[in-house]
Amino acid sequence: MRRKFSLLVTVVTFSVLFLIVAVLNIFTFAITENRLCKNAKEIFQVEQNQQRPPFNRPAFSTRFFFVEEADGTYTFSGNDVHYYSEEDKKEVPEKIFASKNDYGFVRFLFYYKQGSKAIVIDGRSDYESLRSTLWISCLISLSAFALISLSSIFLSKIVVKPYEKMYHSQRRFLTDASHELKTPISILSANLEIMEKEYGKKDKWLSSSLVQIKRMKNLVQELVTLNKVEEMGKGLSKECFDIGTALVEACGFYASIAMKKNVKVETSIPEHLTFVGDESMILKLFGILLDNAFKYVSENGFVFVSMKEEKKKIILLFQNSSESLDEDKIRHCFERFYTMDESHSHQSSGFGIGLAIAKAMVEQMNSSIEARINQKKKAVEFEIVLKNS
Repeated sequence: MRRKFSLLVTVVTFSVLFLIVAVLNIFTFAITENRLCKNAKEIFQVEQNQQRPPFNRPAFSTRFFFVEEADGTYTFSGNDVHYYSEEDKKEVPEKIFASKNDYGFVRFLFYYKQGSKAIVIDGRSDYESLRSTLWISCLISLSAFALISLSSIFLSKIVVKPYEKMYHSQRRFLTDASHELKTPISILSANLEIMEKEYGKKDKWLSSSLVQIKRMKNLVQELVTLNKVEEMGKGLSKECFDIGTALVEACGFYASIAMKKNVKVETSIPEHLTFVGDESMILKLFGILLDNAFKYVSENGFVFVSMKEEKKKIILLFQNSSESLDEDKIRHCFERFYTMDESHSHQSSGFGIGLAIAKAMVEQMNSSIEARINQKKKAVEFEIVLKNS
């Protein structure tokens, strides 16, 4: 959260400062260009009317000269033309009459043209002023950006502290509650089993209670697992193992379930594909995704599992046919206690913790997982991209 807060502040600050600098410089340039253009028009008007320029007018307080184009040759006029080099006299007219704009800058010289004739004004001071404005505004903005960005790092600790406290409190509650529930659940389970033995025959009420106790025990175990995965951080072990063989073996465990449901299983898994990571976590991930696929696969449907390597990344695809293709359900499938089966039937529905654990595992490995609907195949699919170390 601190990183996200700092990043957000940095992005917003950069965007705002960039906008301010851009608007300031564009506005300044437009004002300068408009003033020089107005001055140039006044000079043109005086020259055409052959009037004597009035004294103390800013329009005539700078050097200028006229240039006229005729069949590719240029004729210069004006008392100030001798201040400019032969190189300027050659380069400037070519750029002026090649341009589609009636006015603008050629380096520090501002021009305004009417037909084949143009006036060239020495805009050195204005040009330097624009450059100075640009550099100063950029320097001030970069300084402000650096100051705000550094401040955001320190402020993020204060801003995130209440959330951090709440997060650790929630983690502590889950851990404590899970451990506290384990003992009474174990005692209840043992007592019910003893009572069932004393009856000498199975009682439907006792059997039902034992099933519910078992479900509660599994739920507590899944909550403990989720909590451990989310708190694991950088404690992952890294070892090189054959991830392809591991996935093939994991798929083999579900052969009997596939036969029972009359499900067609297809795989596309390369042999001897190595991966560097936490093997035990990868195997748990395979188990969760395969459990999910075979739990929700439609009768007489199919399950497809594939693996491939692209640019040091392992891409896994778990796909199963489904009668329910609801985009809204897919968007929420990684949330805790959210199940794809709205009826929450004991036979097909879990607790909605498995996919949350899978997502937490993938995130701990700095990888990504995505759930989506494949309308063409009428299937639900999960794609995992694992970064190979």
